Amino acid sequence: MTSEEKECERCGATILAADGGAALYPRLCIECSEAIGGDFKTYAIPENTGKPCSIKKNYASWKVKRRLRRITLIEKELPLRQQKVSQFLVDRLRIEHALVAEFERHRAGLE
Repeated sequence: MTSEEKECERCGATILAADGGAALYPRLCIECSEAIGGDFKTYAIPENTGKPCSIKKNYASWKVKRRLRRITLIEKELPLRQQKVSQFLVDRLRIEHALVAEFERHRAGLE
């Protein structure tokens, strides 16, 4: 049995997905699944078993439908690595803007 790691779509935690398990493609970790009620929302829809064109409605059976639940992300701090990368990009942009401004001042002085 092979396994593969995935990220929870709600909180970003690592999920260990095992082949042949109940959920082949899990989207949520156990904590998030319990918090929002699972991956699917289940609907019970009455089926009309009456004759076509009849005014009388006979709802003798029910059809069950499942739809994937919309998942909203949990707001939390970025992991340390992502914080470092984003800080690096911000610092790089500041340096580039400073160099462009210095170049423009130099060019204006020459003209």
